[in-house]
Amino acid sequence: MRKLTALVICACVVISAAFAQTRQQALDEIARIEKVPEMLRQAWEAGRTQTDTVIDTPYDKVTIKFNLDEIIQSTYTGSSLTFHLRNWHGSMGGNELRLNNGGSWKNSTPEGMKAVITHELGHHIADRYTAIAPADKYRTVTDISEINADAFAMRYIGKSEYTAVLKNDSSSQSYIDLVIKRAEEMEREERENLARLRTIANAPEAKPAAPAQKPSVNTAQALADSAIAAFGRKDYDKAIADYTKAIQIDPKFASAYSNRASAYGMKGEYDKALADYTRAMELNPGILYLYLNRGIVYFEKGDYEKAMADYDQQIRIDPNMAFAYTGRGLVFFKRNDLDRAMADHNQAIRLDPNYAEAYNNRGLVYKSKGDFEKAIADYNQAIRLAPNLAEAYSNRGLVYLKKGDYDGAITDVNRAIQINPNYADPYQLRGMVYYEKGDLDKAIAEYNQAIRLKPKDPDSYKLRGMAYFQKRDLDRTIADFEAALRLNPNDNEVKNILDMARRLKQLRQ
Repeated sequence: MRKLTALVICACVVISAAFAQTRQQALDEIARIEKVPEMLRQAWEAGRTQTDTVIDTPYDKVTIKFNLDEIIQSTYTGSSLTFHLRNWHGSMGGNELRLNNGGSWKNSTPEGMKAVITHELGHHIADRYTAIAPADKYRTVTDISEINADAFAMRYIGKSEYTAVLKNDSSSQSYIDLVIKRAEEMEREERENLARLRTIANAPEAKPAAPAQKPSVNTAQALADSAIAAFGRKDYDKAIADYTKAIQIDPKFASAYSNRASAYGMKGEYDKALADYTRAMELNPGILYLYLNRGIVYFEKGDYEKAMADYDQQIRIDPNMAFAYTGRGLVFFKRNDLDRAMADHNQAIRLDPNYAEAYNNRGLVYKSKGDFEKAIADYNQAIRLAPNLAEAYSNRGLVYLKKGDYDGAITDVNRAIQINPNYADPYQLRGMVYYEKGDLDKAIAEYNQAIRLKPKDPDSYKLRGMAYFQKRDLDRTIADFEAALRLNPNDNEVKNILDMARRLKQLRQ
């Protein structure tokens, strides 16, 4: 039972001038950049008066509403209500920004409200250029979208003032340093883009080309923007198609290769993802998180040596990157080097004490060491920090099963499935509980579902084969163990039971 990580699309947060083809396009993009201060002024005024307001962003209209506290109170009770009222400041969904009416500590002052609004609008703008992989396959670690949103807010509120906000929000110094670095990059990118745009805008008007020679309106950047929107909708085929067209227009469009690799990764097409990440590195090795993302793909393919090399390189580039340590820690875990795995997860937690996945992954190490109580404590902490982290519930359920607490295991498994019905591991675990209780038919039904969701996982075939073996169904036992062995040829237990089942079948004949 394991889960990593972060597969991220990294692209420029500010408006790119690289593909502006005409004076009008350049003028339009300049107008968008210059529209941000007016957008913020309208938003801050709405926050001061707490009046529902429609404001213009550089791209569309956003409605600011002030009833998030009502939604929280209708959703949570008891300690969960207290926690969310204190910690939920704002929520951006589509074109609607909902704010907590002063219920949280950060919204209780005009300055705090200003920080929240700017941060959430930063998400809205940054998400046009940055997409995070959905949680149903990869979990984020230190979320790049949060870094971008905080960097956006820091630019417009001020470094010292927003650093104080982050410290009051218990952000680690390593995270604050990342935000400062990203804010500085944003400012530099915007200056460079504005200079390029103004060069284009001030250039002499070119004579119109003949109709047959007119450039396509589907520029590489426009296609990339379309692909990012498709990625956000989980339409990975559309994203891949648009990135492919963008690359055909501009074969040196490095971020298009990187982002197409992320889409391939979401589809499980790992060889194509690796080829694209490698090409992106050749074109622009400075793109954020390239080594991390390629390491994740190697990890998913089971090529732990290459995954380790990429995580090592990412750590050399940025020794304060918590999620690179936990990624490497999972490689050590897979290699059964539990002490090094523990050290890397500990380092990730030191760098980011609010990093839920690091606690979840360290729990795996404690479980393997047989320290079930510490494992449960880590899973509890992961759930406190990320109440919708399905992997933590599933992993805690497995520890409950090993302790013989079937009710606790089933409760956690059901919660994991409720959070993410497409996550295979909880079905596998629920099958293990039914198997232990002697209900083989229910166990097989759960293993069937796990195999449908994750057809290349040898463990589910092995477990279902064991259930069929208990039912004395040797043909199905042999078929499942042969499938498990094809997927994991080094499982000696499967080899032994498969030999036994074949001999028993011969004796019956």
